[in-house]
Amino acid sequence: MEPIAKEDAQEVLTPYLARLNKVIVGNINYYYNGPQYAAVRHQHSPRTDASICHDLIINGLRTEFEGTPFVRFVTKKGLFMMIIREVVVLRFKKFNDKLLSSGIRTQQAMFYNLQDTISLELDGMPPDGLLHIGYIPNELETGVGEIHVTYRYGDVNVWSWDITSEQISDVVPYPLVVAKDTTKIRKPRVKGKEKNVGDIDAGNL
Repeated sequence: MEPIAKEDAQEVLTPYLARLNKVIVGNINYYYNGPQYAAVRHQHSPRTDASICHDLIINGLRTEFEGTPFVRFVTKKGLFMMIIREVVVLRFKKFNDKLLSSGIRTQQAMFYNLQDTISLELDGMPPDGLLHIGYIPNELETGVGEIHVTYRYGDVNVWSWDITSEQISDVVPYPLVVAKDTTKIRKPRVKGKEKNVGDIDAGNL
């Protein structure tokens, strides 16, 4: 078995790169930098971060590429895959600095990493086009820093391709603590009334 040539993969994927970048960057930055997760993200483990980002990417891909010719999605026993022109299969992951994904090694994931389309039940697919697209967060972990496509066999990358868009740049972290309105509302005081020790000023909560 010969791995798909990098040049062949580039020829297939290049027409879709701008849209793939948009989905990945938009959804990862939405998680890392948007207000929706700002108050709770610091409580999440790296595994939870990666899991949420994966779900956001999948939803984004389905929306962006719905009805696109020569693009289809397959989920096999929890493994989500995007198939383009019946030539390459894409799996989306978070990468470490070696451009490898981590996580639980399910049987399906091992089949994928070994380019085993038969065990994955991908009928009619060439047995050499299972690729990973992975993102690496920027140094501040406020969004995407890099995006790469890799052809992986086992725990080794046969080749890699940096598809990071020139539009990607570091973003300012969204503050976890939102500033409170400091405008004071004067309340009429009842003359002679003393404040008990147990009273709580609701404005300090």
